[in-house]
Amino acid sequence: MQSAGVRVFCLLLLSTITQTSGITISTRIGRIEGITADVNNVTVHQFLGIPFAKPPLGELRFRKPEPYGNWTGTLKATAFGPSCMQDFYENDKRLIPNLNITEDCLQLNVFVPGNIDKRNWRAVMVWVHGGGFTNGQATMFNGSYLSSRSDVIVVTINYRLNVFGFLYAGMDSNYKGHYGLFDQQLAFKWVKDNIEDFGGNPHIITIFGESAGGVSVTLQSILASNLGLFQRVIAESGSVLMPVDLDGTQTSELTKQTAKLLNCSRANMEDTIACLQTIDAPSLMANYFKAMPHFFKFSFTFAGELLIHSLFNDLAKNNSPPLTMLRSLDVIAGTNEGEAGLEFFDLLGYQKPWKFNVSKGIPERILCKHIIPMANAEIYKGCDDLNGVICDSYVKNSPTSASLQDQTQAAMDFYADISMNYPTFQFLKIQSDKTTMNTYQYTFDHTPTWELIQERPSWLRGPNHASELAFVFGLKDWYPRDVQPTSAELVLSHQMMDMWTNFAKTGNPNNGNTSLWRPFNRNNHYLSLDIPLKSGVSLYGKRMEFLLKDVPEIARACKNQTYVVSTSLGKIRGTIVEVDSQKIVQFRKIPYAVPPVGELRFAKPLPITPWNETMDSTAFGPSCMQTVNKEDSHLVSEDCLHLNIYAPFPVLLSSEKPVMIWIHGGGFTSGQGKSTDGSRLSLKGDVIVVTINYRLNVFGFFSMGNPNARGNFGLYDQQLAIKWVYENIHAFGGDPNKITLFGESAGGVSTTIQGVIPSNVGLFKRVIGESGSVLARRDYQTKTYETSKQIIKNIHCEKSSDTEILGCLRSQNASVLLQTWQQIDWKKPSKASYSMTTSIGPITDGELIPESPETALKNPKSSMYRQFTSVDLLVGTNTADSGLLYFNLKPYAQIFNINVTEGVPTRIVCDEMAPSIVREIFSIKCPALAEAICKQYSPKSPATLQVQSQMAADLYGDFLEDVPTIKSLNYHAQSVKSTFQYLFSHRPNWEIIGDRPPWLVGANHASEIPFVFGLKSFYPPTIPITQEEETLAERMMKYWINFARYGNPNGNSSGYWRPYTVEERDYLNLDLNITMSSSLYKDRVDFWTTTVPDIVRQCQPHSVNSSTTFLPNSLVLFVNVLAVICILI
Repeated sequence: MQSAGVRVFCLLLLSTITQTSGITISTRIGRIEGITADVNNVTVHQFLGIPFAKPPLGELRFRKPEPYGNWTGTLKATAFGPSCMQDFYENDKRLIPNLNITEDCLQLNVFVPGNIDKRNWRAVMVWVHGGGFTNGQATMFNGSYLSSRSDVIVVTINYRLNVFGFLYAGMDSNYKGHYGLFDQQLAFKWVKDNIEDFGGNPHIITIFGESAGGVSVTLQSILASNLGLFQRVIAESGSVLMPVDLDGTQTSELTKQTAKLLNCSRANMEDTIACLQTIDAPSLMANYFKAMPHFFKFSFTFAGELLIHSLFNDLAKNNSPPLTMLRSLDVIAGTNEGEAGLEFFDLLGYQKPWKFNVSKGIPERILCKHIIPMANAEIYKGCDDLNGVICDSYVKNSPTSASLQDQTQAAMDFYADISMNYPTFQFLKIQSDKTTMNTYQYTFDHTPTWELIQERPSWLRGPNHASELAFVFGLKDWYPRDVQPTSAELVLSHQMMDMWTNFAKTGNPNNGNTSLWRPFNRNNHYLSLDIPLKSGVSLYGKRMEFLLKDVPEIARACKNQTYVVSTSLGKIRGTIVEVDSQKIVQFRKIPYAVPPVGELRFAKPLPITPWNETMDSTAFGPSCMQTVNKEDSHLVSEDCLHLNIYAPFPVLLSSEKPVMIWIHGGGFTSGQGKSTDGSRLSLKGDVIVVTINYRLNVFGFFSMGNPNARGNFGLYDQQLAIKWVYENIHAFGGDPNKITLFGESAGGVSTTIQGVIPSNVGLFKRVIGESGSVLARRDYQTKTYETSKQIIKNIHCEKSSDTEILGCLRSQNASVLLQTWQQIDWKKPSKASYSMTTSIGPITDGELIPESPETALKNPKSSMYRQFTSVDLLVGTNTADSGLLYFNLKPYAQIFNINVTEGVPTRIVCDEMAPSIVREIFSIKCPALAEAICKQYSPKSPATLQVQSQMAADLYGDFLEDVPTIKSLNYHAQSVKSTFQYLFSHRPNWEIIGDRPPWLVGANHASEIPFVFGLKSFYPPTIPITQEEETLAERMMKYWINFARYGNPNGNSSGYWRPYTVEERDYLNLDLNITMSSSLYKDRVDFWTTTVPDIVRQCQPHSVNSSTTFLPNSLVLFVNVLAVICILI
């Protein structure tokens, strides 16, 4: 409810508009009662709050609007209606007569001067408000002054905003956004169909808007579905051609984050939206803005109906629908001199990381080191060559010792050009060059006595964004009572109102015989709206030419740099990329295997065959089949067996550089090679870095436990990729005799598994395992067979023979198979279903992996042991790899009656985790073992939830990574090859896994990866990289590179990092202060390697009878043997 003060103030504000009586008219859709007001001695009839669409509530939320239709009786349209859902800006409130907000807001207001007579056929102007598509309302713009001044009908419209108007759920969903744009379009149709009943001419309609309203009207002007709805367009400080990302990535991510905050996240996006439709409007809006990052940039999306992918490209094609629409319109477009006032607000959040005070000014270093690179990456997709060129272009006119004001001016010019001036210039140029219609440009240059945006930095020159609005709609309606416009300002306002309405009536803003405002045409004429008016040519001419011609040419040149190598299979073209002022060649999407589809699904991969044409490897390929949102389904494919190579430029065959093959993690169910950029590591160490894809989840690890489908197809893929590198890397300047495998999590499990596979002999020399071990039982376990059997059943492929089963499975659509596995992996949690292992992964198949790694590594005569001890080994863990426990327990939080974010009480260790380990890993009934685990990881005395949580984390970390890693070190240290251990203990300023509970202490799982590949490759631009972290990253990259080159992280001699031995158990603590230590987690390791095996032996007679009959005899033997030997060293 408005306060009395606001009501009184609004009455004072509108004192020049006096209501005199009411008026009722008949229209084709029903009778309407309005009010009649005297505006500067001119009668203006106001029809307020007319609904043009049904209320977009319930199931109509996130849907195209439906016409309101006719009504019975008389519609009371005597008061302004509410605004659409939004948060008001404080400074706007006095201009808004109704401060209520609601979803039921699709209304418009009609202002008619003089007598209402259908014979008058007045020109019509439809106003579309701005507000960044998150704020704004029609009611803020009283059209009475503009209407009364020049005898035109003014219509102002509401449209849905923010989440209600622009929620986007992906191309494959039924919710593609743009509901606010559809609202605008329906309002235009309403005006077209009904304005004649108000005395308006349905054939002389002008749409006009400012900021987001300017973007809206220019977009509506190229939509072919609008043909005939309006004849003219006025765009103030907004153009649809502004540089925004139209792939929907940010918008869809915002939808997901909003849903997450409201507990509406569902596996199916349709279900997610259905949930969001039930949320009350205030909560939905509040969480939408809460989820919105500071740097969020609104963007439209190519959603198939309003915006097709070819929309903007079609403007260059004669007779295309968008150009045909534009050719039917006259256009005015322009900007304000001080548009950069918005830059002040955009940069507020960057002051701390960039170390400057935006209120004082914008130094050249901020422009050239931050603003330009960010804009460059967004618009030209990271062509780094442009940064220096753009910087030089904007600062070259500044003196050598430029003042901060001069430096700030350069930043203002760039910001205004890239966000407003150039997009407007582009739109005008297309209109002028491609059509014969009237085209006019203006610049508003008068700094008013009062401005709508009150917070104005001292360095801003010229009128701020939105400052022209008061001059278009009437100064007396906008200026506060205590601020008086000057007589010259009143004259300028009347001139602008006359030009706007002249244009609406005739397509020419000039009055009578005057021609001060000349058409834009090829000479780029414009009018300066200042005191006095001035005409000019080529507004910001050199800057516009630079952005129109030079920048695109430079962008194309740097994007087209390629490099071709010749391999035994054929020629491959890569792309040259500059990273940190060094050039690197990236060869992307190189196939190493025949696509594993059809009969090759659930089969070992076949090597790729030679090709004739030069292979284009300048773009990354899809990821292997895995869980993605519907809108990202095109990013995954079964045809995914590709690798990417990063080689320092120039590529010399004689260089024989060490080669490092990265195997990604993701629990053997997700992940991809392209997500890890090997450029900086490659350049840092002068090495070749290779990243690979391999089949995942059901496609990579389905197994029938027999030769028809042994499983481990993902491991076979890895092996074939390694062979491809071994046979072809010489062509890229690599040394096939210096290949190192390295990987993290499931990638660390993979590298160490590959390290024990006998058939890999000679393919690589060294192995690095980060937070993953061949002896880890979360991923390497026997649940694969149970899951595979369930997949066969659920997909109705139970047949009489293995051949028929496989035939049935191979005939299924890939998405069906993936979904079938997902339903098993994501089954509804229950207390009995709690598990600490994954549903599918590597197994002992009897061929690729002849016997269980645990058994093999205890036997020096085993072929697996011999392979393992023939390579150098560097392995380690993070202090908080147990951060994965948080995600492991989240689905069970309600069942276990815990808040996982707050902590993990000891009862979860004793009642759930310990029994799960005994049941799943040891496959025995052994209460004594569960009790011993409980005791080991329980506080000795009453403890805080933090302490209890840390001990639960210790158990999970020991089970997941720490003990298996140390066990593998103990086995390997008995060889003559080098063995090294590390512990990554620094908690970074930014982590890959950002969702971490407050009780977690230390470096989360995967947090070391940016320090291996270079912080700049991972850290967002808003996160500062400290010198301490940079130093740690430099050291770690050097250690990894030295190990790849020499088999010793210290280099080609002894150094600070001492090798691991069974006696000393030395390890390097990778923290900001790097130190050596020994016997990591000794008491806990002793528990698992000494105490636990003793208890297992005592419980051995009480083995659990497996309910799974889908196990091969070799595996049954393995399980029984494992129960005896447990995890002994």
